[in-house]
Amino acid sequence: MHIAMISASLGEGGLERHVRELTAQLLLRGHAVSVLADPQQLARLPAGAVGVPIKMHRARWHPALLWQVWSALRRLQPTVVHAHANKATAVLARVLPYLGLPAVATLHNQKSHNAVFADMHGVIAVSEPLRHLVAHENIAVIYHGIAQQPRAKRAQDAIALTASDPFTLCAIGRLVSAKGFDVLLDAVDGLPLRLWIAGAGEAEASLQQRIKGLAPATQVQLLGHVEDIPSLIQQCHGVVISSRREGFSYVCGEALMARVPVIATDVPIANALLPKPWLVPIEDPLALRHAIQRAMQDPVQWRASLAPVFDRAPSQLSLDTMATHTERMYVNTLARYQSQHA
Repeated sequence: MHIAMISASLGEGGLERHVRELTAQLLLRGHAVSVLADPQQLARLPAGAVGVPIKMHRARWHPALLWQVWSALRRLQPTVVHAHANKATAVLARVLPYLGLPAVATLHNQKSHNAVFADMHGVIAVSEPLRHLVAHENIAVIYHGIAQQPRAKRAQDAIALTASDPFTLCAIGRLVSAKGFDVLLDAVDGLPLRLWIAGAGEAEASLQQRIKGLAPATQVQLLGHVEDIPSLIQQCHGVVISSRREGFSYVCGEALMARVPVIATDVPIANALLPKPWLVPIEDPLALRHAIQRAMQDPVQWRASLAPVFDRAPSQLSLDTMATHTERMYVNTLARYQSQHA
């Protein structure tokens, strides 16, 4: 098959990473992949992918943007088109009637308006809660794949290395309100632990100011952008996720694949995979604090309680699993499209 991906994002986060990793997996399976994206997103595409530069900074209804996407797809004539997230899906929905191509779209995040997904021939939701935001007869939940680190230390090895150090947690994500790091700082204030927060963003100054006001027993450090997240995770007793909202928590998946325990708010995919004792309500610093205290009291039991989740993670969250299910969606969507247009 020849798959044409469309990504309208201008940032650098989970969506962009997913497009690159899915592209790489499809190429390994012998498919041709073209990626229509802003020029700044094309530099990191895997070898073998064809990058098609589109000026994605324009509004989704801008005539020049619509013409560029229509023209590129008309020239490429892919087997199937795959749009990622709402803006790319909205653009594709506008030009699709003039192309005659089967189309799949992935819903990556919680949005209030998802009507454009109904115009697609197939829909992928990256978590179960997102599935219920779209009414479509050809919809599937497909988790993002997580690369398994070939030399990753087991969680107990990482804990042994830090046994003489304070109880250490890490939190990872953009420094924005959605990640709830302000709630996390309220939760840990006064606890005798070390917390590393990896990420950059607009909330850095306010978080740094809040850190200055924490009790002396609580050591918190903003690490900035960290490239090697798996190594960071393996240096900690565990990972804490304080998000107010997520479409799919890459951090949760990475920790579970590394066999490192997690405490998380009730967001996807944590709420589908973690045992109830390690899930807490969103924006509830006291509940988050109590969960962290339980983990501190017995980190060995914390890790042991997640052993079944660790064992299932490779089959649920691998890149190969993601690619297999996505490939199946393409095949099913193509068959449905052909039968409807026979």
